[in-house]
Order: sequence, then structure tokens, then C-alpha cells
Amino acid sequence: SDSESIAVNVLNALEGRIVDGPVSEATISLMTGGESSDDQAVSDENGFWLLPAESSQGAKIVSEGGTDTFTDAQLPRLVLMSDLPADLSASINVNAITTLLSFAETDTDKQALLVTLGIEGSVDEFLALDIWNGAEAGDSNASAAQRINAQLGVIFQTAQTLISEVDL
Repeated sequence: SDSESIAVNVLNALEGRIVDGPVSEATISLMTGGESSDDQAVSDENGFWLLPAESSQGAKIVSEGGTDTFTDAQLPRLVLMSDLPADLSASINVNAITTLLSFAETDTDKQALLVTLGIEGSVDEFLALDIWNGAEAGDSNASAAQRINAQLGVIFQTAQTLISEVDL
């Protein structure tokens, strides 16, 4: 009998999804201390991404640009962010709500923001929640979160358009 050796390399990687609607062709990077890493990824046609990267305390995932595949809208100035969850093997979802959460300073503030928005569960549970997939599957919490996400997305895009048109 013949035998063959197979080598498997396991890379440290972060993965998740960008959702306004699913956002394709967004550039994904890891930001630590205000500096983006050299490693980048691009989201696929369903908004999924895989970023080979070493994470560190306080790091954030940043998504820039892309196309909302649900509306086919080009989003060249859209910037979304997400904190990293405690469990780095969990999927990291990046959307307008995670962007707001990323600016809250404490875990208590982040949880209070979710409660204010009417979203159930912990911050880490929300970071791992694919609100688009959940909404399509009929999950009421994911559907409510996706409605809020869509509303915040319109506000973010309007603000970004206004800011880009102001001659500073």
C-alpha cells in the first residue's frame, strides 16, 4: 500500500460578514491603536470575509466601501466597524449597529446601547449574530436588529454624503 504525507497549516484568521444589505467588494482591515494593519481582505458577493491576522486587545475590524448587493447601491464612502468578540473563533459581523457599539467606551455602555435599541442578548452575542441571515430565517430579534441597522445605515450614508460635499 502507498502512503502519502499531508501537511496542514492553520492560520490565525478572523472572519465574518459586512451587512448594510450584504456588502460585496468592501475592503476589510484590522485597526489597532488607530493604525490599520497591512493585511487586508475583500468581502465576497454575500458580504463574507476572511482576514489572516493576529488580533490584539482593543483592535477593531474596519470595512470601507463596497456595494450593497440587496439594492446594488455603490457605497464608496461607507465605513463600518466592529469590536472583536471575546471568542475570536466566532464570526464577526460588521454593520451600522456594531459601528455605534465600537464607539461606546465601556462594556456597560455597549450593553446599555443594545437595550436602548431594543436588541436582546449580550454584546458578544450580537457581534456574532448574522442579522441578515437571521432576518431571512424569521428570527424576530435579528429582524428587529436588521430594521434598526437599515435605518442607521441611511443616517450614516446621508451624513457621509453631506460631509463629503462640504468644502472644508
